[in-house]
Amino acid sequence: MQSEFYKFNPVRLITIGFNESRFGVNEYKKGTFPISASGDCGIYQQQPQFAVMPSRRTCDSFGSIALATEQAILFVRENIIKKHKAFSTTKLDDKICHYNSGNVCNGTKEYVKQHKETRAKADKFYNSVPSDFALPRPTCKAFDYKG
Repeated sequence: MQSEFYKFNPVRLITIGFNESRFGVNEYKKGTFPISASGDCGIYQQQPQFAVMPSRRTCDSFGSIALATEQAILFVRENIIKKHKAFSTTKLDDKICHYNSGNVCNGTKEYVKQHKETRAKADKFYNSVPSDFALPRPTCKAFDYKG
């Protein structure tokens, strides 16, 4: 399901969460959340100092899947879609390396390739679910933005 503002399918977030931490399943089973050796936090492996919302600049705020998802949406919107004018699926696929590496995409072709492959698989599954089966849909305020 496309969001007019984000111009990308929620499958994009599924793909990032899977590629970054395999959804942190092992950590959440233990009652904690994923934290990398370099300090990236939560299922989307975000760096707190780059949180779009200043009140969320702690690793603990990314332990909540809902808050981490909201931050990932805002980061993709502000730092990839708007900044790099990645309004199509193809362009967003090419610019998703900025999620992994910040402002420089050198040497991250493997990340882009992996992202495209995972997104294609997730998209195939997501779109194969019967329309009368209710998949969770995003409801956070960030999806309501029309600016």
